[in-house]
Amino acid sequence: MGELKNKFEELELRIQKLINSHQNLRNQITQLKEENAKLEKTAADERERLKMMQQGFEEFRDVTRVKTRAQISGLKTKVNDMISEIDRSVALIETNHKQ
Repeated sequence: MGELKNKFEELELRIQKLINSHQNLRNQITQLKEENAKLEKTAADERERLKMMQQGFEEFRDVTRVKTRAQISGLKTKVNDMISEIDRSVALIETNHKQ
């Protein structure tokens, strides 16, 4: 009878250990789920930040292209003005030289 009582006590201890282990695992699962949710939010925030940076870069590149085109156009205008001025100067020199 004493042996049977010991076996039941051992069984009860094992069951209690299993219950404790189960509860610990549930707590760990809860913590991991919370951590996972935080990481997913961080990843989503980073994806959004990256998307915004890419859009900003695209806008910067577009502005740079337009600005570069405007600069090229401005330089062409200046060069044309200089050529016209040189032509006028040459014409004036030729007119003065003939007189």
